[in-house]
Amino acid sequence: MTAQSINTGPAAAAGSPARAESVADYIVEAVPTARPDESAAAVRGRLTERRYEDASHIFLVDDAGRLVGVAAIGDVMASPAATPLHMLARDVNSHVVTPATDREEAASTAIRAGASVLGVCDANARRRRP
Repeated sequence: MTAQSINTGPAAAAGSPARAESVADYIVEAVPTARPDESAAAVRGRLTERRYEDASHIFLVDDAGRLVGVAAIGDVMASPAATPLHMLARDVNSHVVTPATDREEAASTAIRAGASVLGVCDANARRRRP
């Protein structure tokens, strides 16, 4: 859910007219997710079970698949074991964009929110799935 590099794809190389790049060109799919009521210890234990493209944040997703919070990995690692993740999460209302959002608009959203990551969700705030 964070941009890792600038897309210079085939259109740019072929001399085609420039096109607006959307967030969809920069999505990182493999990120850690958790339920808001999960404990910090449970999430820490699960982090080593798979490889992530970006594990700087834990994205909190409710039972309906909606993104409801974002917790920084440093906060999760430093918290007492029983701390529920929703206690560590930031509000996501200013941290969510859709795949169609222009990348410059997304960058402005992140700057205004003071965020280093943005959740990429559909119009119903559901996390975009691969």
